[in-house]
Amino acid sequence: MRVYFFINQEEGCLQEDVIALAEGLRELGIPFHANCDYWQETTDPGSWLFRHDPAVGPDECDLVVVSYFYPYWIRMKTFDAVHTPLPDGLFKTGRKYKTVFMDHFDGHRTISWEPEYRQFDLILRAKLNKGAWHPENMKPWVLGLNGRILKATVGGTEFSKRNRTMLVNFGASHSYPHGTRELAQKRFLPKIKKRIPFDETKDDLAKKPIDPYDHLMWKQTGGRYSRSYYERLKNSQTVACFCGEMIPPMPFRDPECYLVGGNKAKLRRMFYEISEMQARAVFEAAAEVQASGMKVRPEIMIPLVGFPKELDLQLEVVHRVAVTVQKERNVKISYLVGTMIEVPRACVVADEIAKSAQFFSFGTNDLTQTSLGMSRDDAGSFLPRYQEEEIVRQNPFAVLDQVGVGKLMETAVRLGRSVRKDIKLGICGEHGGDPDSVKFCHRLGLNYVSCSPFRLPVARLAAAQAALND
Repeated sequence: MRVYFFINQEEGCLQEDVIALAEGLRELGIPFHANCDYWQETTDPGSWLFRHDPAVGPDECDLVVVSYFYPYWIRMKTFDAVHTPLPDGLFKTGRKYKTVFMDHFDGHRTISWEPEYRQFDLILRAKLNKGAWHPENMKPWVLGLNGRILKATVGGTEFSKRNRTMLVNFGASHSYPHGTRELAQKRFLPKIKKRIPFDETKDDLAKKPIDPYDHLMWKQTGGRYSRSYYERLKNSQTVACFCGEMIPPMPFRDPECYLVGGNKAKLRRMFYEISEMQARAVFEAAAEVQASGMKVRPEIMIPLVGFPKELDLQLEVVHRVAVTVQKERNVKISYLVGTMIEVPRACVVADEIAKSAQFFSFGTNDLTQTSLGMSRDDAGSFLPRYQEEEIVRQNPFAVLDQVGVGKLMETAVRLGRSVRKDIKLGICGEHGGDPDSVKFCHRLGLNYVSCSPFRLPVARLAAAQAALND
């Protein structure tokens, strides 16, 4: 077996992932090669851990490993982001080698979520929360200590004779936020500090070491090597280092999360505990308000339903939680359950959905997107041209497309009422603040409007005018 590594060649680019892996391969007697000479282990000019042999390429190896800093890294001194395309021909047809990408980036969604990375046979993530969903080719991986660190910490003081201090964080940092470090400073470290003294000494990492070996390590690590830090480490009883970002088990709130747009709603189908948690919060709040003497009737709305079964499965959760909370609080809560109509399919099967839904709320923002195949985020780049060429007369995300989207809504209203005559119907979206759109919804027989607060006066006036014109 032979392994080939693709490594970032830029000076100061510390790639601990492949260094630790290569040192392990060497211990196992497995030969490896690379696209460049990288990582001097001693001051001897020829002491490269990785060596480039022009006669050996990926095709001569069984495994090809791409370092996480090969396609993307941030220079420590200038904080410039450097992007490099994946190697040419890496995923060529007929290849006999397997491909691996080492992903040690912070956060949940990293560069390895990009579509082209689905071609890797394996992606090894050092920061992976198994409670969150990941693409199938992502697996957990542990970043081990490399030889540089082991050499620097050998011969430490006997533990009982060490200083009873906690060494907190290495002094290297950058201008980007450390979510985990910030959280630790607010909630963890203040409690620990009451029990053990901290050593928060910061070394001047801009100062070049005099010792030749120390200078070499300092240079190769981008200025992140300090012998005095390791000496303090060897004489401290505890150490705490915090870096990177917290990865919640279901990170669906982040706008850059792995499920975007409408698919965020699908997350509820994958993790029913989300719906259960939200339903419990609503019913417990309703119970508390009701106990204070106020009347309350919550309306539970399931978003982005396209299939009746989707709604039924979610309503099973809602009803079960409602029963549980009512028993726990010894109260009776009156509530409605319904759905937001946001995809064309929901409009044409509204009669089936209405068997379970007590109300429809037309989410016209997403219904317009899914009906027209346009995204609100980038529509501004081409809609002016569409209006110039009279493809559309008005911005369909500001004024409801009555001919297209409106007919879908009309179909949903007719089908829904054919099954449930008293079904509650409304509109939720920016169109709710447009007078013409509100009047159109009134003609359809919708009962209410929901929109941004600053649009409410216009929506109320338009609704009143539509009612007077009847």
